[in-house]
Formats: sequence, structure tokens, C-alpha cells
Amino acid sequence: AMAKLTGPRKRAIKQHRNSRMNSDSDETADKSRARKPVMIAALTKFLRSVDWVDVTFVVLFLVSSFISRFYNIAEPAAVVFDEFHFWDFVAMYWRRTHLFDIHPPLGKLVLLLGGYMGGFDPGDFGADQIGKLYPSPASFVSLRQTSAFFGIFHPALTYLTSRALGCDFVSSLTTGVMILFENMILIESRFVLVDSQVLFFSQSSLLSALYLWKQPPKSRSRWVMVLITGFLAGCALGIKWTTLATPGIITIVSFFGLFLPTSRLSIKECVAAAASGLSIYIFADWVHFALSVYAGMGDAFLPLHYQATLIGNKHYDASAKRKPFFPDLFITKNVQMYNSNKSIKLRHPWESKWYEWILDLRGILYWSNNAGGKNRRIYLIGNPAVLLVSAGVVVCVMLIVLYNVNRVRLRQKPKEKHPLDQYKIELPFDWLGPAMILLLTYWLNLLPFIFVQRAAFIYHYIPGLYYAILLTGLLMNNLPRAVKINLSAVVIVSTAFCFYRWSPWVYGLPLTADGQKSLELFHRW
Repeated sequence: AMAKLTGPRKRAIKQHRNSRMNSDSDETADKSRARKPVMIAALTKFLRSVDWVDVTFVVLFLVSSFISRFYNIAEPAAVVFDEFHFWDFVAMYWRRTHLFDIHPPLGKLVLLLGGYMGGFDPGDFGADQIGKLYPSPASFVSLRQTSAFFGIFHPALTYLTSRALGCDFVSSLTTGVMILFENMILIESRFVLVDSQVLFFSQSSLLSALYLWKQPPKSRSRWVMVLITGFLAGCALGIKWTTLATPGIITIVSFFGLFLPTSRLSIKECVAAAASGLSIYIFADWVHFALSVYAGMGDAFLPLHYQATLIGNKHYDASAKRKPFFPDLFITKNVQMYNSNKSIKLRHPWESKWYEWILDLRGILYWSNNAGGKNRRIYLIGNPAVLLVSAGVVVCVMLIVLYNVNRVRLRQKPKEKHPLDQYKIELPFDWLGPAMILLLTYWLNLLPFIFVQRAAFIYHYIPGLYYAILLTGLLMNNLPRAVKINLSAVVIVSTAFCFYRWSPWVYGLPLTADGQKSLELFHRW
């Protein structure tokens, strides 16, 4: 009897299993079908939330800036001004030779990385003279392309920052075009220099902070933006200390909650942002020392136990260890950088004063060549339309702030527990707060060069000029619509015309001697 039941039982069990499998597969299919509408709904919601006008303008800026930055980037195939320094720095890293510079190492390391990815090969070449011909495209083009890569994003980031400040399409488009056709920024983005990185990370950290300040307190998105903002600010400082104004103003606004749409950052959030920025700054110095195998420039400033690790140094010891001494090296190196910056007294034939930069009165001859009857120059000046418009806007905003400063009120909020939360600044109109922050940062960028004794150059004005351009968009945004549209058209057309007029000095195009002379707008050019 048991044997007779075995067959039916087996069939019953098999049918039961099959029915369960079918049920499970049906349930899985139902879940999958249910999931698809949810995914489609989420995608649809995202697509509807995207402002396609913004996307269109960003794409147009990226394409046009790619063309303007990369056009004929291998010309001239010779050392151009401060490539004299920065090309040599990159080559020293490549050859694992110790180097010392008054600036932190991150910008030079990024150039090295870009060069490595692009097939950089310095050979035994040395960029010891401006105008010296490079031996091959592999010895310099990838480094220039790295600078140009960061330059691609300058106009789009300007447009997005203006939008984040509350500007409409017209005002934001104007600021983006001013950066796109700004001769000085474009030139700095085409050579083996670090100022395109400086501007990129200053822009990115400010834009990130503007998004951070709009996030709800204690939210996950706020913590993410805290870390991103700190990291980007650390990158800016890791390239040049002269970028301190942007991280500094972000810190002040975040900690005190000045004019923020949400609450100020907590101590924990400020510490997290600082740690994020410090991590990339320290990491760059660690890589700097890790790459240094051979004795080279400036190693005599560092402790003897480090010199003993460098091959070729008179204190070299093959048994010496390096890594345990990094904190000591980090501090010593940064103190030496500060002292070296402070002690620079050398003059330069192309130096200029900070007030000359504002009105574009003095540039720098980066490169010139008269071979074959062709008169070619790379001459660093700002776009006259951009600089003069920006200067006028700075004056106007200063007058507006001075006129309205006595209308600013400090309202008490006694129910708040923390002292910093017990007062709120009330403004006569909303955009006065952002205008005051941008204006303050503009002057903070100029401040070191007002009092410094060392030689300074017009490219030091680039971070400050960026804030003047943002102020231009903010002021324009609050004009009557008809006035705004007409003014925007005038600024865009004049900016584009000035760029075209002085483009031979951007790209080193050949002109006659009289043609070159006709471009000298001011007597100090």
C-alpha cells in the first residue's frame, strides 16, 4: 500500500512545488511591474524638475569654452612667461627630484597627473628661458590641455552661480559671457599655469556653499554639501594661498549665519568642513614628499633627517626612513613657504599696482616672436569691456550699500538658546545681503596686494574680478526688465567685440608692427 502511495505522493509534492514556484514567479513579476511605474514616475518627476533653459545654456557654455580654450593650444611651441617656472616644477616631480615653491603643491600635482594621462615626456629638456622652443608636442601639450580642461568650466560655473544667487536667465547669461570672453582668464587657461585651477575651485566652492546654505538643518543632503564644500575650498587653498578670501567668507557666513535662508552651521558641521578641506591639503603635501627621491631645489630648508633620505644630498643615508617624519616635514615646509612669501622683495619689469588692474591699465608681455617677418605676441590684459563694466558696477554697489547701511536692523530673538541665534539681521531689500557678501569678498581678494611689498601682476586680479562679474549680474537682475535686457545686450556685444579685437594677443596671431601698435589702448600696455 505504501508503494502504491509513493507515486501519487511524488506527483502531489511536485505539483505543490511547481505551484509555489509559479506563485513566487508571479509575485516577482507583479513586484517588477509595480516597480516599473514607480521608476518611470521618479524619472518623469526628475525630468520635469530640470530647467531645460539652464541645461541648454550650460551646454552652450561648455562647448564654446572648449573651442576657445583648446583652439591651436600647441602654439606657440615655446616657453611662455611663467611656464618657465611651472613646467620645470612638473618636470621635477616627473624626475622624482625634490622642489620648493612658494605655493602649495596641489596645482602642480594636478598638472603632473594630466600630463601623465596625456603622454607627457619631458626628456632632458629644461624650460630655463622664456621663448625657448619645446623639443616635441609630448613635452608640453598635455600640460596645457590640463589647464584648458579646468578653463572649460569657468563660464558654466559662473552662469550657475548667478542662478544660485537668484539671478534670472538674462543676468546669468551676461555673467557667463563676460567670463567666456575674458581675455586674461582665457590666456591663463591655455598655458602651463595654475590660475585656471585656482578660479575653478574658487567658483566650485562658492557654488557648493550656496547650495549648502539652502539645505534643511540636520538633513543628509546638508552633511553631503558640508563635506563637498570643505573639500573644494581645501583644493583652492592647496593651489594658492591667495584664494583664502573665498574659503574665508564661506566660513564666516556659515558660522555666523549671515543672511542665510536656513540656520547657521553647527560646530560639528564647521569642524567636518574644515577636516574635509584639510585632508586634501595635507594629502597633496604627502604626495609631494612621496615623489621626492633625489636631492633638489630647496631641500636645504628641511630637517636633516629628511635630507638624509634624498639621493644626492650631502647628508644622504641609504638606511634612513622617511614616512615617520611627515608631520614635522609638513609644518616645516608650510612655515618656510610663509616666510619665503613674506620675504620676496624682487622687482619685475611687468609688475603693476592693484589699482591699475581694476581699470586694465597695465598688462604683461607673456611671449613675442618676430621671426619670418611675422610679429606675434601673447600679451596678458583683461577684456577692456569686462573690466571697465565691472569697475563701474563695484562703485555703484558700494554707493548702494553706503546709502542703505543705516536702514539695516538687528532684530532680537530672545527665545533662541544659542547667543548667535538670538539676533537676526533685517535688510531693506533681499539682494542687499548677497551684494554685501560679494562686495566684501571682492575687496578681500585685493587686500593682500594693497599692502604687500612684493611684485604683483594683473593675473592676481582674477579671483577679485570674478566677484565683480557676479556683482554685475546681481545688480543687473534688479533693474527694470526693459533696461536689463538692453543693458545685457550692450555688455554682451561690447564684451564679444573686445575679445575679437584683442584676440591676436590671446592666440599669438601674426600682425604687422602697426597692427600690434594699434592694439595698445593705454600707454602702459
